[in-house]
Amino acid sequence: MLRQPFVTKMITICRGKSVSFFSTEGDIHNILATHLQVDQKAIEKLYKIKAVSIITKIPTKQLIQNCAILQNMQVNLEEIEYLAHCLMIQPMVMRNRISILKEMGVESVELQHIYRFPGSMRKSVTKFMESHNIPAKESYFESVFSNIGVKIDNSNTDTKMLNNKMRMGDYYATCMIYYKKHHLKLYDDTFHRNKRMKYLSFAELSRLLKILKHKCKLNDTFLKENPYLLHLDLDKVEKFLSELKSVRISGKNIMDVIKQHPRVLFYEPKKVKELLQLCKTLGVPDRTIASYIHVLGMDKGTFLERYMQIANQFELGVWLQHSRVLCMIYSYKLVSNRVNYLRPLSYINNANINTYLAEKRFFLRFVEGEIHHTAVRKFLLYVLRKELGEDKVYLINSIERHPYWKHIPLMHIDQMLRFLKKNFTVEDICLNIHVILYPRSKVVEVLNLIYENYSQQKGYNFTPTQYLAMCLYKLEKKYHFTGDAVWQTVHNEISDLNPHLFEDIKPNESDSLVKYINENDNEMVNVSGAAWLEYLLQSR
Repeated sequence: MLRQPFVTKMITICRGKSVSFFSTEGDIHNILATHLQVDQKAIEKLYKIKAVSIITKIPTKQLIQNCAILQNMQVNLEEIEYLAHCLMIQPMVMRNRISILKEMGVESVELQHIYRFPGSMRKSVTKFMESHNIPAKESYFESVFSNIGVKIDNSNTDTKMLNNKMRMGDYYATCMIYYKKHHLKLYDDTFHRNKRMKYLSFAELSRLLKILKHKCKLNDTFLKENPYLLHLDLDKVEKFLSELKSVRISGKNIMDVIKQHPRVLFYEPKKVKELLQLCKTLGVPDRTIASYIHVLGMDKGTFLERYMQIANQFELGVWLQHSRVLCMIYSYKLVSNRVNYLRPLSYINNANINTYLAEKRFFLRFVEGEIHHTAVRKFLLYVLRKELGEDKVYLINSIERHPYWKHIPLMHIDQMLRFLKKNFTVEDICLNIHVILYPRSKVVEVLNLIYENYSQQKGYNFTPTQYLAMCLYKLEKKYHFTGDAVWQTVHNEISDLNPHLFEDIKPNESDSLVKYINENDNEMVNVSGAAWLEYLLQSR
């Protein structure tokens, strides 16, 4: 299979050994005692109610984070039976629930309050205050904002709709609208279009905005255009900026990357660094990463697995050095489905990377024959650059002299180039570049017969370049050098090959081969459309 040894090596380099991310019961005892100051009596109660078996399913990193949050935010741990369920909550959600409860007037936040938070937000304001022992006040709205140190304008129309019969979640949302609109000067309807309520405390939002505005240099207009940034995890943003501050992508620092691709802030910094290192190992250029930054959000194992699957498919492996290869990896399921669809239709050789990644309507037009993708110039240039080098792209001008170059599948051209490179130098191929348009089986048969009839044992001393030139001559001779040999079948391609065609050439006179062909073969005289082969032979 294509690149199989390389793929096996990459598995060893990039995957390494498996690691357990979960804690044992012994670890849990130490974590709870160290990070949450839980005594032995409480731990015994957790064992008794079988809560420890639940805690063992929580990743160690999340477990430690949540313990630190409960400890630092001074949550009451008396009702220990709710601890396991609370520790299963994501740290960002945990922190926001505690902050919101405090901002709404709950003096002593308990574990049951955190666990029952979703149900509490569906209660009316009155029921919420009763269940959380919040004293009834004339204006609960004023009380909420006094808890966060914000002065309010009672004459504002946004506050007139508030009443204690409202659902607590709606009450909170209205307070947040007021806070963003009049205090942060950042309100926009797009912040509240999601059907699912995402609870973010006033304190967390304020701290997040300071980081986005001052560290990331994002202005209010930018935040209004990208409202999802207000739902970022504060700790993850700080960690992201700290760990990636020295990283450069396509010559840009991480702050410039954030301004162009703000969703990158949602990615795990560890994964980003791993993916960048993996792309460097695989030879993916920085400019390719910068053009499709979303791939940095992928897991390294998934990325590598998809890369290997692409490398091991002939139809896709040809595009591994293309600028859109990351898009192909990111959308691999779509690409794979389209390859499996095109293969039985015999359309696969005429497809290119744009075919696999095109919108559905363009893909269907290709399947129906309205769009033809064969040797498109820009993709042929890509293949030449990939296999022969940047300095050989000028060969496109010679290839275009062949009347049927546009009808030769790119897959065939790529395969032919890789085959020729195993047996000839790049310079030999460049001097006979049209040979890449012919099927490999045909070229192999003709070359083998030429090697047999004009070997060194028989006194001939032809160079590899001359062998390829002679091969081209043999292939096109009976078609009067019109280029039609690209369509002939294998069984009749060399049936008329005369081993004595060059019997007048004396041994060790290989330099006169081209001159002899031009002067002694009548089929080459007065042939229209033969300029491509004449150019090919006379350029030796």
